[in-house]
Amino acid sequence: MSDHVNCPDCGAKQTDLDDHEWGTQEELTVSCGECGRDYLLSRQVSVSYGAASLRACSACGHSMSRHAGGEGDRCAGEFPSGGTACKVCVG
Repeated sequence: MSDHVNCPDCGAKQTDLDDHEWGTQEELTVSCGECGRDYLLSRQVSVSYGAASLRACSACGHSMSRHAGGEGDRCAGEFPSGGTACKVCVG
C-alpha cells in the first residue's frame, strides 16, 4: 500500500490521494498535476479483524469489554498484570 502513485505517462509523483471524492467508487479518472494527462487511479481497501478473550472483573462482574467502554459502568479500567479485578474496582 502506498500514499502516492506515479503518473503512468510522465512519472511525476502524485500525492494527496485521499483528497479525491471517491464515494463508493474504486476507480477514478484523474489528471496529472505535472503533464495534465488523464489516467485511471484505483483504490484498494483491505479490512482486518481481531479477537480477544473476555475476562470478568472479580469485583463487579463486568466483562473486559464493558470496562474498556466505560459507558457509565462502575468500572472502566483495565486488569492489572496477573489480577482478576480491574484497576478501578481495586482502587
